[in-house]
Amino acid sequence: MFLSQVIELGGTPTIGDCAMILRAAVRAPMPSAFLKILQTTHSLGYVFGSPLYDEIIILCLDLGELDAAIAIVADLETSGIKVPDETLDRVISARQGSDTPANGSQ
Repeated sequence: MFLSQVIELGGTPTIGDCAMILRAAVRAPMPSAFLKILQTTHSLGYVFGSPLYDEIIILCLDLGELDAAIAIVADLETSGIKVPDETLDRVISARQGSDTPANGSQ
């Protein structure tokens, strides 16, 4: 990944670099890359605005990537970034829906 290569070479990616790479992952879409990019961004001390985080979490849910959405929420909370209640509600609702057997039997 570009960010890790820059860091390995002794450079420091800017928040703009991080945002550009994250946007490319969103367009692809590559949910597997979202968490790694966000973790790297946060380790550099950068924080994006809430709408971008919401967009990424909702995209993960729309793609059926519940585990990625949960991991991103956990990373945000660990980093001290507030996740809006409505976003948490959507993740919890998706999680509860995935716990329900598909045919309705238990």
